[in-house]
Amino acid sequence: MGERGLLILLLAGFCVPTSNHIIKHVFVNTLKSWSEAQRYCRENHTDLATVRSQEEAKQLLNIPGASLSDAAWIGLYRDDMQNWQWSNRDDVIYSYWRADFFCASINSERHWEDRVCFEKKAFICYNETSNITERYTLIEVLKTWTEAQQYCREHHTDLVSIKNASENEDLVKKAQGVPFWIGLFNVPWKWSHQGDNYTFHNWASGDPDNRRGSENCVVMSKSGGWYDTACSTLRPSFCCEGSSSGQCFYEGTKKTWLEAQSYCRNQGKDLPTIQDQARVNKLVNLIPSTTETHFWIGLHHDKESWQWSNGDDVIYSNWRADLFCASINSDGEWEDSVCSATKAFMCYKETSNIIERYTLIQELKTWTEAQQYCREHHIDLVSIKNASENEDLVKKAQGVPFWIGLFNEPWKWSHQGDNYTFHTWGSRDPDNRGGSENCVVMSKSGEWNDSSCNSQFPFFCYDDAIPSDPPSAPLSEEAESSSPPSTPVSQAGTPVPEALHLISHSMVWPEAWQYCKDRYTDLVSLTGLAAQNRVSELVRNSTASRFWIGLHRTVVYDNWYWVAGKDKRAPLNYTNWAPGEPNNPYYEHCGEMVLGEDGGAEWNDLCCYEKLPFICFREYQHL
Repeated sequence: MGERGLLILLLAGFCVPTSNHIIKHVFVNTLKSWSEAQRYCRENHTDLATVRSQEEAKQLLNIPGASLSDAAWIGLYRDDMQNWQWSNRDDVIYSYWRADFFCASINSERHWEDRVCFEKKAFICYNETSNITERYTLIEVLKTWTEAQQYCREHHTDLVSIKNASENEDLVKKAQGVPFWIGLFNVPWKWSHQGDNYTFHNWASGDPDNRRGSENCVVMSKSGGWYDTACSTLRPSFCCEGSSSGQCFYEGTKKTWLEAQSYCRNQGKDLPTIQDQARVNKLVNLIPSTTETHFWIGLHHDKESWQWSNGDDVIYSNWRADLFCASINSDGEWEDSVCSATKAFMCYKETSNIIERYTLIQELKTWTEAQQYCREHHIDLVSIKNASENEDLVKKAQGVPFWIGLFNEPWKWSHQGDNYTFHTWGSRDPDNRGGSENCVVMSKSGEWNDSSCNSQFPFFCYDDAIPSDPPSAPLSEEAESSSPPSTPVSQAGTPVPEALHLISHSMVWPEAWQYCKDRYTDLVSLTGLAAQNRVSELVRNSTASRFWIGLHRTVVYDNWYWVAGKDKRAPLNYTNWAPGEPNNPYYEHCGEMVLGEDGGAEWNDLCCYEKLPFICFREYQHL
């Protein structure tokens, strides 16, 4: 492959402005599903179309013959991972999605589900070992969650806990589509008597099941078994003195759970705490001859309290949420919502004064409008790092549902590396109707709509064309300054460029690369401290502070190398990256040298189609 072809292969499709990168779009008026359209484009062109601006959207619609009767596929789709993130870029370390059941599993679509714990499933155990192949074990014998936990603790270490998306992906691959228990369980149950710990339980078969999502209080049957039920049900109850050791009395008047609790407390007692089977037996013996079958005890459903079986902190979660913006409902639980819905919202400021930190704005806005308002008048929409902060915000809202700064951006372009920034969703889209709208079509008006990937639409492909040619005429003498040959002091074996040429005319990296190869040897390589110092000295009096150097990153393998003349490459044995650099492997594939105020210089990765002055060299002298 020639130089020009190699250059296109390395650079096509990454951060290229339309003025520098010619893209040919093609309209294919054949009805296909999104996957079929993607395959067709990749086989016959480059890929499905990426739309980076309103201008590109108009170009698609103006293609000769692109008469859309309805809509056409573009390359945008929703990936498998739920990429929730905070508006202010805080790490997502705490979540409070509503989940009605009490044990967690991963389904065949790799999402977490809350399930009733007595269901029988496969499960994954883990061992504490550095050998990755031996760390996880899938057990395909179907067991309840508790049976699975017991098995793992007897034969391995415990049921598996998951700390990040990578571990989640590894486990899903290991399960090969089999749903399985993980070690996450929810213990939201609390005793009415403050301080009494929930350890012993005596649930009847099939409970707790939280039928219809509203069974938050517990009754005990005549046989001693426990059932979760609605707190508003009228039942007789027990009242006890003190905690689990105090004397108890039967109360035959039917009340709701809260009324029963209030009645007991008004007498200096409380609903009973049960910490062992002996207490169950004592209460059962208090029940008189009655047609009643169930009686209130002190157990009730508090706020959710998810935890890992082995005690690990819950720092990662992957609950399925089908929509794309997050709010807190009147019960204090998080809900995924359509972003175009209008709600109150909570802004925050960076201040040590807690009273002033959070501000509830009750004017109803969409999520995007709320984010914009917060950024203009405060700092941003609020992010929540723990249960205490969540509780404070719920109290401040006083039952008003409100937006928080959490949003889901799982959208990706079909062409790898193309970044999702520009979007032009239609009103109330994306809405993921039916939970299966994972691909995107563009309508005749240019608006986007999420749709089922199995729908049949025409589609747009695109082809990469050659970048604009480098200038063929020599530059004027004023645009170039040179450093004469010298014999610098160098570390042994470090190549130092002998003759340097600063070209102050700005070009994109491919143009600068071609210019240096046509007139000298190549863009300069800074393969050691001596070479770095010499180049810094050359540019010190320049009016510019940033310069292209011969540093380039391969797209496929993500490796940096020096261009070294005659299509040669030199390894990166010496580096001088600025702190935090290189930081963008997706579309910053060329290296610049940035001159500091103190005369020193550091490197930065940059989009190859920025225009900068640059430094050529004629040849190397090996000392």
